[in-house]
Amino acid sequence: VKMKNFSQYFFKMLLIKQSFSLNSILILFTLHASLFTLSNAGLRDFKTIEEAKQAYEANAYAKSAALFENIKQSSTTKELHYNLGNVYYKKGDFDKAIEHYTHAQGVDEALRNYNLGNSYFKKGDFDKAIEHYKESLKYNDDPDAKHNLEIAKKAEKQKKQQQQQKEQQNNEHNQQPKEAP
Repeated sequence: VKMKNFSQYFFKMLLIKQSFSLNSILILFTLHASLFTLSNAGLRDFKTIEEAKQAYEANAYAKSAALFENIKQSSTTKELHYNLGNVYYKKGDFDKAIEHYTHAQGVDEALRNYNLGNSYFKKGDFDKAIEHYKESLKYNDDPDAKHNLEIAKKAEKQKKQQQQQKEQQNNEHNQQPKEAP
């Protein structure tokens, strides 16, 4: 609708004021063409987003990621990064999920941090998972985030105990007298 009004204005100005210089006419025409191109690109992006969401809901994560990546070429938004984070998480590519969730700052901080916590947990980086679950809880007192925080704390504690046992075994092995050949 706005494009139609701009076109009408543009052509009325040409008819009323024939004193426009050629440069003015070219600038107005270029502006008109640019606005038309941008509005079409936005419409294509909207259709692609819908198609990507449908692919995601159908568990076609590779297709969904490819569609969102195509949109990313033309525009980068927080919501796009958040959606890509979700897709890569479902695909099991936790590094890419973390990358996109990190760039989605400002979308829904509770969910974004919760998802970052889950991604770090899946990678085995329990300290970072704990950090993000705590951050998520600052925004929303979510029982799932509390539950995951407790699981991450236990997993981190277990990981540290295993590291200590391994170090202790290495120390004991190094302290044993070496036999002569």
